[in-house]
Amino acid sequence: HDALRSTNAKFLPQFVLQRICVNLMSPKDAACQRYWIDADQKTKEKLDGWDIFSLEYMIDAPLTAVVHPSAMKKYTDMFNLLFRLKRIEWMLNSTWRQSTVLNHALQYMISKYGDMTLGPSSS
Repeated sequence: HDALRSTNAKFLPQFVLQRICVNLMSPKDAACQRYWIDADQKTKEKLDGWDIFSLEYMIDAPLTAVVHPSAMKKYTDMFNLLFRLKRIEWMLNSTWRQSTVLNHALQYMISKYGDMTLGPSSS
């Protein structure tokens, strides 16, 4: 819950925060491996926090009459999918930032030292 307090979730009402549960799945859990194309290979590698983290929202009666456990399972699956998409977005943004920094460094080197060739020289 400390992690939730350090995000924008701290502005949510207290009764909402009390119903949020953080689940850390086992690496052998099928839900943990569901979104990987080659789950066997990923299991052999080290799974990270993105792979085992999940949030659930606990509901009480009378909402349980409308939102039954199978619907909550679907919401959990949807959260896991969206969370993994958020990871992909983060990775793409990180790659873009690194590419931009490298491009600026190369442009600076070209402007300072002139056109240069990279790799082994062809003599």
